[in-house]
Amino acid sequence: MPGNGYVPPCYVQELLQAAGIPLVEEFVSDKKVEVVAFASRCGFPVVAKVVGPVHKSDVGGVVLNIESGQH
Repeated sequence: MPGNGYVPPCYVQELLQAAGIPLVEEFVSDKKVEVVAFASRCGFPVVAKVVGPVHKSDVGGVVLNIESGQH
């Protein structure tokens, strides 16, 4: 793990799995049609997050409670 305080998501997932904490299914795409299809299969509501910034919520990069593909 890096020494700068940032823990990459892959390490976080491994730690949570090792602790027996269940994770939700994830999907990454830059195509809206693919994201809507995934969300439709999984079921709404869903959460959307940008991939880039570390502090996603500080830059408006997190949207909670998306209820449909029309959001």
